[in-house]
Amino acid sequence: MSHDATHATGPDGADGAPGQRPWRPALVPSDRRAGRYDRLELLLFAAVLALAALTPPRDALGRPNAPLRTTLEESTGGGLCVWKRVTDRPCAGCGLTRGFVQLAHGEVVAALRLNPLTPAVFAWVVWRALELLAFVALGRRLVHGIPPRWVWRLYGACGIGFVTLAAARWILGVEGL
Repeated sequence: MSHDATHATGPDGADGAPGQRPWRPALVPSDRRAGRYDRLELLLFAAVLALAALTPPRDALGRPNAPLRTTLEESTGGGLCVWKRVTDRPCAGCGLTRGFVQLAHGEVVAALRLNPLTPAVFAWVVWRALELLAFVALGRRLVHGIPPRWVWRLYGACGIGFVTLAAARWILGVEGL
């Protein structure tokens, strides 16, 4: 295992070894140039965040809002989720779009009620947008400084969370948990 100075792990893979720098973001030179797909990915994440910020948090009926919610409900007979329209059961992702809008407007509790995983996914999208912005605009990598072992634990926890949420929603048939 090679030792990377951008992570706070020791040569043996132990986290937070004495004398290592603390976990904090850093800008480091990139080993490659930004390409078309990097720019497109940045545009996608920036658009998602901008759309969430520009969408009013509540619709005319006072319900948590999503971009084009009324239009989608009228044209599809339901919302954005194809799974929910076909099975009449919410999926693990149901509520994420409305949750993003709520978080963009500072409504953390409302976002958690819509989908408890919204803050984790929202934080990842914000981080990825910042990462891409640094790469495309500055030609530098934004390194989070969290040891890979902890990053994979976080991914695993999110995966388990989505599977658990999907199972609970399927069994109970309710959207908010």
